[in-house]
Amino acid sequence: MSVKVWLRKNFLPVYTTLAILALLVLIISNIRLMGSIQKVSALKTAEIYVSSLEKFRTLYTSEVVESAVKNGMFARHDYKDHSNSIPLPATLTIKLGEEIGRQEDGLSATLVSGHPFKHRKGDVRLDEFNQEALDFFRDSPNRPFYRFVLKDDRFMLRYSKADIMRESCVACHNSHPQSPKTDWQVGDVRGALSVSLPLNDKSNQSVGIVRERIISSSILGILLFLIGLQLVNWLKEE
Repeated sequence: MSVKVWLRKNFLPVYTTLAILALLVLIISNIRLMGSIQKVSALKTAEIYVSSLEKFRTLYTSEVVESAVKNGMFARHDYKDHSNSIPLPATLTIKLGEEIGRQEDGLSATLVSGHPFKHRKGDVRLDEFNQEALDFFRDSPNRPFYRFVLKDDRFMLRYSKADIMRESCVACHNSHPQSPKTDWQVGDVRGALSVSLPLNDKSNQSVGIVRERIISSSILGILLFLIGLQLVNWLKEE
């Protein structure tokens, strides 16, 4: 029996199999595309959050803390308990990260240090991920460190960027009476700015567009399959 004759006799099962395979390939490729877009979008969002915290801390140090200290004020972690005091840059950065977490469900942002002040030793924020990030930054301070993880039944992006000592930071830390390290140099890695971001953000427009594409292409594939079956039946009747 020739291939041509065999195909004529088995056209319907062959056609059905090929149509199903094509539809599955289309759905799987679109799902993978959606996952890739979701991850890229999450990485970009995390970078924006981290960069914002970084710029805030630098600006607060240079424009507020330096001026305040020159005018006789003190930068302390327990500024609420002392008059004539303002928050340390790290303290205010952490508080800003906590406020961001309260505003966005599942989102958290924080600053961790490899040389924490005495009052922050044993800090629960320095978990396994953040410790891995600090270890990573010793060799690669200019590269971000991130992981996609499952936490509390939610897929999360954990993203961290090295907190580099700048000139204004060095002057403050090396002269602060409570500083655990007083030989900082410009460019040293003091700690890490970290963000945890949920990946199931329904407001993500790019993901929504791909999801619509999956649904529409699946419906179109099913319709074409049904039309093909109807055409086959019509040809047989002829």
